[in-house]
Amino acid sequence: MGERLRGVSTRSTVVAAAAALVIVALMLATTHGAPVVQPASSDRALPSATLQPPPATSTAPTASVSPTAASGPPMAWMGMALTGVVAVVAVFLLLLLTAAVVRVLRSRRRAPESTPVEPPPSLPEQLHRDAASHFAALREGEPREAIVRAWVTLQQSVAAAGVTRRPSETSSELTVRVLDDLAVDPDALRTIAGLYREARFSQHPLNDADRERAEVALRRVHATLPVAAREPS
Repeated sequence: MGERLRGVSTRSTVVAAAAALVIVALMLATTHGAPVVQPASSDRALPSATLQPPPATSTAPTASVSPTAASGPPMAWMGMALTGVVAVVAVFLLLLLTAAVVRVLRSRRRAPESTPVEPPPSLPEQLHRDAASHFAALREGEPREAIVRAWVTLQQSVAAAGVTRRPSETSSELTVRVLDDLAVDPDALRTIAGLYREARFSQHPLNDADRERAEVALRRVHATLPVAAREPS
C-alpha cells in the first residue's frame, strides 16, 4: 500500500513539474514573441521649405536617444521577472493539488479497522436468570403471539447484559450474533429464530406443534450455554 501511494505521489509530482514547465514556456513565448507595432507613416508630402544655410558658428552634433531603445531592456527584464513569479506560484499551487490528491487516495485505500466485540461475561448469567420468563412467555396466549413474546424476552435479556448493537444490526440480528458467539446449539438457535420470523411476518396460522418446537429449541439453547451460566443440578 505504501509503495503504491509513493508511486502515485511521484507520478503526480512529475506531472505537476511538467505542467509548470509548459506554463513557463508559454508565458515566455508570449512575453518575448509579441510583435512590435511601428507607427504608420504618412503618405502626404510635406510642404517644401526653403532651406537657409546654417549660421557660421559651428556646434558639436548631439546624439539623440530613441525612447524605445532606452526603455526596451528594462521592460523586457520586468516581463521576465513577472513570468518567473507566475511560474513559481503555478508550481506551488500544483504541488498543493498533488498533495491533496495523494491524501484523498490514501484515505480511500486505507482498510477500515474493525475489532470484534466479545459478548460480555455477564451475558450467560443474565440469560440463565431470565430463563423462567422466557418459558413463561412461550406458554401464554396463542402460539403466534407466544413465540414472538418468547423471542422478545430473549432480546431483552441480551440488551440487559449490556451488549451494544452495531449500527447496521436489528435487535433480532444482535440476539442471533451474541448467542452464536456463546457457541449455543446452532440448530436450536436457527429453529427458534426461524419460528420467530415466521410468527412475526407470515400470514398463515401457527399451532401448538409450532409452540412445542419453539420450546424444545429454547431449552436446547439454554442447555448449551457456557457451563458457568448453567443452573446447578
